[in-house]
Amino acid sequence: MTFFEWVQGQIQEARSYERRSLLLTSMDELEKASISCAQCGGTCCTFVANSMQVTPLEALEVWAQLNDLSILEKLENCVRFYRLDYEIGTGKTNMRKTYTCPFFLKQNLGCPFPFEYKPYGCLAFNPVEVDSFQKENCCSNLTLLEKREGQFKEFENEMNDRLRQMLGLSWEKKDLPRALIDVYNCFKRLAL
Repeated sequence: MTFFEWVQGQIQEARSYERRSLLLTSMDELEKASISCAQCGGTCCTFVANSMQVTPLEALEVWAQLNDLSILEKLENCVRFYRLDYEIGTGKTNMRKTYTCPFFLKQNLGCPFPFEYKPYGCLAFNPVEVDSFQKENCCSNLTLLEKREGQFKEFENEMNDRLRQMLGLSWEKKDLPRALIDVYNCFKRLAL
């Protein structure tokens, strides 16, 4: 089995669109009310507002969308520039760091990934009023994220546990650049 076949099998089993449908429905409803990201320059994708962390399953879904392994250098540069590999914390928890997403295209609707593969947090971070697309007027719909998580908690816990075991990952959530580097290194090590 090739690397690509293994990833595609995991993604098919994970029902990506179904697990995001609640968030996508909410985005559609906001857009119908003229509350949309369409005119925004993508502040939420930059270090101004982005501290996105993903699970192993979310990282694998994003990884499956990558067509070019040269992205690895871009990921490593992002980690170095924003010092994502330096932990700052209280001893019990680590602070989340902000960073500009290495995939951000620096334009309106600047994410190259299809909605059904984007991290949940990206989909839940939206404007809260008409024509508002500054960081101060956007927020993450935590209630919706919790509801979505509740619907798929058992399934996702099982998938994430399986992926952590199969790939030898030790984290539950990690910033997107380092998560993708870890996934790449696991595949390289396992020669999938």
